Amino acid sequence: MWNFLLGFLFARATGASRIIRALLLLLLLGSIIAGLIYAFAVFHTVNQRSPSPHVHAHSSQ
Repeated sequence: MWNFLLGFLFARATGASRIIRALLLLLLLGSIIAGLIYAFAVFHTVNQRSPSPHVHAHSSQ
């Protein structure tokens, strides 16, 4: 699948117009950026919800 997509985006022999190739490239880059943002948000949330077991809560005496 990746070989076809990259070949379609970067090959001029396919006959696809320049606008279609630019839109597909923009969609591909947007998907990668959205995936990175989603992964960052998920890992940040998981990190906040799972405190380390070796850290004890502060107790005033």
